[in-house]
Amino acid sequence: MSWIAIFAAAVGFTTGTVAADADAVSGRCRDGRVWTTSIGEQVQMLGLLNLVRADAARPPLRRLSVLDRMALAHAADMACRDYFDHRNPERMRLQDRLKLVNDGSLSDWHRLAEVIGTSATPRRQLDKWLDSRSHRRAVLEEEYDRVGVGLVRIAGSRYGTYWAVEFAADGR
Repeated sequence: MSWIAIFAAAVGFTTGTVAADADAVSGRCRDGRVWTTSIGEQVQMLGLLNLVRADAARPPLRRLSVLDRMALAHAADMACRDYFDHRNPERMRLQDRLKLVNDGSLSDWHRLAEVIGTSATPRRQLDKWLDSRSHRRAVLEEEYDRVGVGLVRIAGSRYGTYWAVEFAADGR
């Protein structure tokens, strides 16, 4: 089963498409609304995270596709079902959500963390996380070495913009 099919089943949207410019990706919620994301803004968020980590003498984060799928799935789920929480309405934990999208490429982790947000721009969202003690700790945790970034924009939901960033620490 492809990761798109797994992702679709996990968040309940019917299709996902990549635009010709390869920066815009979209999907459809069960109720027919369309969400979009910007690959460029996801990359910008990773760059900002690594700049902040470098300033704090932390090692850079490496992007991992399975964590990207997990982050995008959670952001899309929050947008489509109009909630904002680390757990979905079924109360699934991070580990449970990882199992939905993991293709086996992340088998050696021992810690997971997540930050979520609703700011319109990567910079504004990162600033909010850094102003929060628990979110700042997750962003700057030295042990985290892998990351996934998800961003979803949707009309007709409470916030309009949903960020999810998943962090994992190597299991060694």
